[in-house]
Amino acid sequence: PVPFLLEPAGFMIRNPQPEIVIALSDSLSGLDLLSVVLKVNGLELRDGDFVWNAAGGYLNYLPPEPFPPGDTLYFTLWACDQPDYCSPNCDSMNWYITIEPYINCLVHPNPFSPNNDGYNEIVIFDYPGMFFKEGKVSIFDIRNIMVWQKPVGPIDSFSDFLKRSWNGKDNSGKLLPEGIYIYIIEVDDKVVCNGTLILTR
Repeated sequence: PVPFLLEPAGFMIRNPQPEIVIALSDSLSGLDLLSVVLKVNGLELRDGDFVWNAAGGYLNYLPPEPFPPGDTLYFTLWACDQPDYCSPNCDSMNWYITIEPYINCLVHPNPFSPNNDGYNEIVIFDYPGMFFKEGKVSIFDIRNIMVWQKPVGPIDSFSDFLKRSWNGKDNSGKLLPEGIYIYIIEVDDKVVCNGTLILTR
């Protein structure tokens, strides 16, 4: 049997209660539906626990409750064929998918010190929806003059921090003086985060 995950798609998803749809076929001996076992985060499911679409050759399972933000879904499908003259061939496939974690507005480190000593050279911005949505960070000085603006995200992982960082220079690459700066982060033209940060040298 050959399983193929149709839904959910991607390594991370926004829907906390995703429908699981897996195509399953065996072109030679046919599928033994009674052998099919779907495990979702340790919960073992058999025929009757999920919906089998014989015409389309796929199974559907809708979890009864949403998963917590940041939770990892681990699911395995086990299936065998049903040959006439030999023992069945069986196979399994594993998938891992993460539910989008809830992200608060966060600016770190604050203060930051872009002075080429190798410590706290950039400030990093976290914002709600940053795994799926592009944001726009705008930095203003204390006279409310915009000194820097950049689109940031979406990101693939928390380690992808350079996409959502600022190095203390204006948009022309000039070093900005020490002081307090105001930042805003917009997503879909709406301000989702704002506050102050301190640049030191």
